[in-house]
Amino acid sequence: MDIEKRLNQAVALHQAGKLPKAEQLYQQVLADNPRNSDALHLLGVIAYQVGKHEISVNLITNAIEIDSQQVEAYNNLGIVFKEQIISENKKVSALIIYPKIDQKFLKLKKAKEKLSKKSADFKKTDNLYRIAKEKYNEKNKLSVEFIG
Repeated sequence: MDIEKRLNQAVALHQAGKLPKAEQLYQQVLADNPRNSDALHLLGVIAYQVGKHEISVNLITNAIEIDSQQVEAYNNLGIVFKEQIISENKKVSALIIYPKIDQKFLKLKKAKEKLSKKSADFKKTDNLYRIAKEKYNEKNKLSVEFIG
């Protein structure tokens, strides 16, 4: 099968959502012609679609270096960069939020420890009170004998 047919078949599979098969055909096109900008570009699109943004940037950039007239490649490169920025912003947000969560967790943990200590102290106090009450009752028992 010639390169053009293989590329068209890969595009059809790609559009049908059959990414592994499309990727395989793009790779075959590149094995025959490593400078095929369409195959590089579309392989970069698949990399983006599966979340491999760094690989996507490299492939699409290589395609643009080979053929700087590929408007769609520039567009897709912009989409990948935008997604990377969004991902980085989420990571930064997480780095800001997680310490706050950790601080709240530590406060809750300390409060729980204090409560546990107070609970233990209460149990000790309650036991001491019961013991003292029993001793008091025993000491102050009325011994009344009825004379009958």
